[in-house]
Formats: sequence, C-alpha cells, structure tokens
Amino acid sequence: MEWQITASEDDNTILLLDFGESMFATVDATYNVVATKSALVEVFGLEGTLVVKRPDASVKPGQPALELFRLDVGPGLPGWVTPQETSISAPSDRTVDIARASLVEHLLDCLESGTIPVTSGDRARHVLEIMLAARTSARVARVTELTTTFAP
Repeated sequence: MEWQITASEDDNTILLLDFGESMFATVDATYNVVATKSALVEVFGLEGTLVVKRPDASVKPGQPALELFRLDVGPGLPGWVTPQETSISAPSDRTVDIARASLVEHLLDCLESGTIPVTSGDRARHVLEIMLAARTSARVARVTELTTTFAP
C-alpha cells in the first residue's frame, strides 16, 4: 500500500525579524532536521560574537557552554575567549521526562502560589501574529508590520 500526503504547509521557513534600531534576528524553522549540534543561540555584534551552546550532550564536561569572539582580545588581536562563568544548567530530569507537560505543572504551581504564569494570552497572540505576518510577508514580498504587544 502506498500513502501519499499532500503538503499544505511549508516545511522550511527562514525569517528575518527587524526589531528596529539596527537590531535583527533570524529564525530557521524546519521539520527536516533529525538532529543538530548547532548553537542554541548566536548573537553577532559589531565587536564580536556570543555563542550559547545547547545545555545537553553537545556540551561535554570541561567544555564551555558560552564562548565569545572579541575583536579586542589584545591590542590588534581578535580571538575567542571563554567567559568566567560558563555553566548553563541542563533541564532537570523531571522536565525532560514530562517535556511539554512541564507547562501544565508550571500553571498548577502558579495557581497554588498565586504567582503570574510565564505564558499569557497576550504573548501567545503576539507569537501567532509573528507567525502569520511571516507567512504574509513571504507571500506578498514585503514587510508586514506587527500590531500586538505584551508585557514581559
């Protein structure tokens, strides 16, 4: 028996987000990557680069979780340096075990303690607007302005 599924959504998306004041971010989202060892986050600036590695098996014991490339390591010398504090704690085993269910646990903790959840409807609405605006921008080949906001 042969199965054929008609794709109705993009399986590769690369976004360029413009935060204003010459600050940009790229987001590479795909369903086509089985595994990766690429950095969790890379920040590129005029005077250097910050690399935040994944807090999992890709950071071996004794290796730094953070790395920094600076143009001014020494007089006229660019190079990579390891910041003093480089520990990034991996998620607890419980968080790994329950994965996305950790959000439910967080919400229950908030109800019990009376604290405000990290997530909110306003934040979700903003993320959804970004996702839909990205699709619109790609289809019409122009910038799509956002209108939603949320209090971090």
